[in-house]
Amino acid sequence: MMKIFPAFRSLFYRYVAFYISLLVLPLVSMSVLVTGRYFHAYLDETNAQWASRLTQIRSSVETNFSQIANIAFQLSNNEYVQRAQHDINPVVGRKIMSELRKFNATNSFIHEIVVIFPPHHIWYASSTSYTARTFLSHFYQYDPIEFVSWLEGLRVPSILPEQSIQLGSGDSRTILANAFPLPVGGIGEPFGYVVFLIDSADAAELLTTKVGLVTDNLVVVDAAGTPILSFGPRYAAAGGEIRTIRVASDDNGWDYRSYIPSDMIEGRFREIRKTFFFALGAITFFGGALIFVFMRYSWGAINRVSTQIKGFTRASEVPVGNELDVIRESFRSIMEEITFLSERATIDHEVVKDYVVFNLLQGRFSDPTEVNLHAAESALRLDAREYAAVAVQVDKDLGFDTLEQMLRTYEKIDTPEFQLYGRMSVQKSRLVFVTGARTRNHASILRYFQTLSTELSARYSAGITVGIGLFRESLLELPASYIEASSALDYRFVIGGGDVIEFSRIRPSKSVEYRQPFDAVHELTAALSELDRAEFDRTMDAIANDIVARRPPLVQVKMHVAEVFRAVAQELQNGGTVIEPTQELQDVFLIARFESVDTLLSY
Repeated sequence: MMKIFPAFRSLFYRYVAFYISLLVLPLVSMSVLVTGRYFHAYLDETNAQWASRLTQIRSSVETNFSQIANIAFQLSNNEYVQRAQHDINPVVGRKIMSELRKFNATNSFIHEIVVIFPPHHIWYASSTSYTARTFLSHFYQYDPIEFVSWLEGLRVPSILPEQSIQLGSGDSRTILANAFPLPVGGIGEPFGYVVFLIDSADAAELLTTKVGLVTDNLVVVDAAGTPILSFGPRYAAAGGEIRTIRVASDDNGWDYRSYIPSDMIEGRFREIRKTFFFALGAITFFGGALIFVFMRYSWGAINRVSTQIKGFTRASEVPVGNELDVIRESFRSIMEEITFLSERATIDHEVVKDYVVFNLLQGRFSDPTEVNLHAAESALRLDAREYAAVAVQVDKDLGFDTLEQMLRTYEKIDTPEFQLYGRMSVQKSRLVFVTGARTRNHASILRYFQTLSTELSARYSAGITVGIGLFRESLLELPASYIEASSALDYRFVIGGGDVIEFSRIRPSKSVEYRQPFDAVHELTAALSELDRAEFDRTMDAIANDIVARRPPLVQVKMHVAEVFRAVAQELQNGGTVIEPTQELQDVFLIARFESVDTLLSY
């Protein structure tokens, strides 16, 4: 290394570090900005989705609790329940259990309904009756003292928050108890109680299977902040960062909270970000390696240039210092001039765009990727499904600057439905555009030109007519679309100007769908590749004679001629021949201006 870079090693590495910084800093800044905005947008959307789910769950839960309150009111007024406060007997008991079974079947949210008459010490459920001791010791093993004290203190409907209860079957279930004093809404000492037992697992299954809602990690708390009902696992207990999304109830003060691990929301984004930064690191590594190799090669050239300068300069005039000092001092004026020119050698994006649009309409591009590569220094990007040419004709001379302003106004679109790129036409007071439709519905393009052309016509006090060619999937068919758009403009002399004219509305009765003269084009290109002038002339004459014989519409002849010239020019370029096709040979704008088949064939 020292042999290659004597005395300048540190300076060399400073240059390497500087150029790597130029590569890395913009990439890092852009990546931080883009990933940050993407993350916030993704997080907002996710939060909105979860909030929407919570709102649906809240509606379903409150609907079921409202139904439970209605059932309690109906039981309170049931004749057998009313009779039981005075006269309890097996017949009345069976009738009460029958009523409970019917109500239990109407609401899947309910696990069991129990009607309690304290003076009789009999508790009726939908399937059987119990004593208080049997019910609390064997079937639903609540703490007897706590449960009975809670019931005896009831004067208004109350909820006993969910807790893990051992059932008579041996299973352990999470049960919420919702109790109402009898009569419901009464004043004074109640004669009984109706208790609705709700299994949170059954409720979650109901919401998931019948309502179609995801209930994992959901906790319902009352106005005091006490959890009364939960669905699914509580991720908050598992540790790690947890996001809480909440929706409040306006009716009962309850709060619906969903606890979501950050990894569940941010996991996908983190994977994308990891891949993105890995790619950024790879770009930095390989870019830095290329910069190092390039600088190493360039530094050798610096040494050689410095030596040559010393050989051409008198000893007394050679600057003192290393090779860079020699070159800097000897070429100061040159470097100043280069710097001056470099600062003004910014690529004109509009020139690049005009060049690409011009060549698109000439049929010189076949692939959007190729177009985007040529247009890398401009804002032009093609990613549509179908493409068409559009020609805009102004009926009076507004001057170059005004026409250019009009072009920029047309190009200022902000829609995902289509793209639009234009340039000034070689014809007076005409603008030409390439539009790309991302869907097969082109109505939005038609409305855009109708609306904006009307506005511009009023602004500049000039009639504006728009011609739109047929949409096609291949870029190679844009010359045909331009010929159709130009023909549509010519139709303004028939129906009047100041409107948007689609070629599909006015095309001749004969088929004018774009078709290559397949065999003839293949024969022409084959003759060119074999340098067979006689065969080339014969094929050209055959094409002209066929056109004369069939007399197709002029617009169809123009499209055929444009395709023949495009194919010939493409073959000349692909073959690497020194014969360069002239612009006139490929110029679809010139072909579109012919007014008869005879003049076109003579051309």
